[in-house]
Amino acid sequence: MSDYLTSTQSAKILFCLLVWVTAFLFVFKMASPTSGIYPTIWVFASAILLLLWLTMRYSKKWAQSLHIIPIPFNWTLIALLFGLSYWQIDQWLMSYLLQTDRQADITAWQQNTANYHPISLFISSVLFAPVFEELVFRGLMLRALLQKANGFISVTMTALLFAAIHLSWPEAISVFAVGLIYGWMTVKSKSLIPALLAHITHNALTYWQYASA
Repeated sequence: MSDYLTSTQSAKILFCLLVWVTAFLFVFKMASPTSGIYPTIWVFASAILLLLWLTMRYSKKWAQSLHIIPIPFNWTLIALLFGLSYWQIDQWLMSYLLQTDRQADITAWQQNTANYHPISLFISSVLFAPVFEELVFRGLMLRALLQKANGFISVTMTALLFAAIHLSWPEAISVFAVGLIYGWMTVKSKSLIPALLAHITHNALTYWQYASA
């Protein structure tokens, strides 16, 4: 067991996560669960546990390998303010610059999630999704890339991949931009916690907008 994850070990973990999440989503799609619990809550929860377990098996300093490092208060404040500010910018970008029909998106989301308990939607969208995505992109992936390339290339690559998995256009433009900033926060603070706090703040505001409309 090494002190820190190597790029090869990180790649193995990413592959395991890809297989696990793909299989989990396939099973849920086939089973069509009707418990009222939003299905992705189980996908994210299990994937987070798998990621942490594999990282602990490979690395003695597993927390540092994932950029899970305490931060000073000023970074906490920066993260929360950025999450709030970027949400406002994102609303303007989507509604006015890119001319997306936000109300249609909200209506579609409400129809698709009407049969699920709101608390499960909140936990999945506001807590588990940001935790999983930040552990993967600004934790596992960014650290592996920084072992091979400089900060600019590493942050840009993770932002591109972050945008790619969201599979939506033109929202991918906004996701790429915020991915760059999350990556910059992680490199500068040497911790993924600022990016995670900003991500949770953004998702919480979006959830409130969609659920209360």
